[in-house]
Amino acid sequence: MEFNFFNEEDFVEKEPDLLEPGDVNFTIIHAIEKFSKAGNPMIEMKIETIDVNNKKQHLYDMLVFKDSLKWKIKAFISSIRSEEEAKEILLGGKIYTTDLIGYSGKGSVIIDEYTNSNQRTIKRMKFDKYYPLDNNITNEIFEDSLDDIVF
Repeated sequence: MEFNFFNEEDFVEKEPDLLEPGDVNFTIIHAIEKFSKAGNPMIEMKIETIDVNNKKQHLYDMLVFKDSLKWKIKAFISSIRSEEEAKEILLGGKIYTTDLIGYSGKGSVIIDEYTNSNQRTIKRMKFDKYYPLDNNITNEIFEDSLDDIVF
């Protein structure tokens, strides 16, 4: 097969185009139930984020259902649901992907830097924390841009 779409620029290492670290609004656009490598049930999510500069980027996060991570599950669910709804879901012991997809919240992202197995330094965005829905501060910049999100 012949092709001609590569050029020299394709072989130059580029810094990833990352969000500005800090507060972001987010919407869960996809969620799927899986099992972690250790065999724990989990939900893997694709999340659309919008930073203070109105820049959009997709991040991935997961909720792994094990006792040592219940703080993260509680923080995440509390960021997209009211305190009463979050408590009902968590005490009920069941979270479905439909409880997540299409819901929005606010969190904080940081740049995570690590060395991969090929000894290359990788930079990626990841969530640092989630803010409770009942305490979210509305921001007109974010509210305008959320109108463009397709569910």
